[in-house]
Amino acid sequence: MRGALPTWQCDPVTGAWSIVAPLRAARPEEYGLGRPRPAGSVRRPPDCPFCEGHEARTPPELDVVRARSSEPNGVGWRFRAFRNRFPTFEPTRNGATTKSDRGTGPRASSARLPVPPAGARAVGHHEVIVETPRHDRPIGVRPVREIAALLEFYQRRLVAAESRFPRGSALLFRNQGPRSGGSLAHPHAQLVAAPFVFPTLAAELARARPGLRAGRRRTCALEADVRLAERRRSVVVRRGGITAYVPGAGTGGFSVRLVPSTHAPSFTEATSSELRDLAAVVRAVLPSLERSDPTGSTNFWIHSLPAGTPANRAFHWHAEAVSRAPDPDGFELSSRVAVRTLEPRAIADRLRGGFAR
Repeated sequence: MRGALPTWQCDPVTGAWSIVAPLRAARPEEYGLGRPRPAGSVRRPPDCPFCEGHEARTPPELDVVRARSSEPNGVGWRFRAFRNRFPTFEPTRNGATTKSDRGTGPRASSARLPVPPAGARAVGHHEVIVETPRHDRPIGVRPVREIAALLEFYQRRLVAAESRFPRGSALLFRNQGPRSGGSLAHPHAQLVAAPFVFPTLAAELARARPGLRAGRRRTCALEADVRLAERRRSVVVRRGGITAYVPGAGTGGFSVRLVPSTHAPSFTEATSSELRDLAAVVRAVLPSLERSDPTGSTNFWIHSLPAGTPANRAFHWHAEAVSRAPDPDGFELSSRVAVRTLEPRAIADRLRGGFAR
């Protein structure tokens, strides 16, 4: 049914992009619209498709970490990935791009983002990564070594996604809590990939270009921002090669940026040591952000670009975590300028105070 396929739309006045994805409306809804739950009140529903023992309720596994003695698409797994049954993007045959798929979305390679024809196909890949067999195991109760293993699985899935669209981009994100935009409480992430560079990544890439000076690489925008955060005293936590800080501008909620000290465009290039450091920072920051929101709602994402594309070398991969802001008012909606009531240093102090003892 053509009407059910996801399509691109662009506002010719503002340049804002949107995707019309009718299948998303059929997602199972565990949280319940209009009934926010307090943090820590997650209970396993009997029909959760992500819980161990319900593997037949999901598409077949694309990738999995499981016990050697266990059977594919059965119990005994640690992490598993499969196609999203309610995708934002229309899958292509075998995940590859066809000639007709190219040019149906915004590209970072042109100075002006082209406006696709009305109703152009939103082609790409959309998968789910279930992070634990247990419904009631949020990231805040897992040991650092388990989170590091999960990040390695994230890496593996991102490698696969980037291989589908080497000139495009991929976004890995997780929604947790009734105000996060998610529909199921079982801890999971999602990965989307498309044959173009997403507008947020394109904008960051345009600002990131450090170039060379006297044969040495200039400091990129993210590295400079970390130094500014140090002067502002808005660093939340630092573990080894990963610094988490509150950026100077952000959402109306609490936002934290997690940046590696080593410059690399792709999260797939992160070393085992960096993943362990990142796991320790995530283990501290995400639960603190959850405690800052009455419903425990947070979002987390990784910004990364394929390392094999020369134009991407200026990009510096990083992650961001946010708690949900209050609903924006008319000024924020009309101006697209978020209003905060606390300075970055005060937010960092509050988040450090929320770390589990």
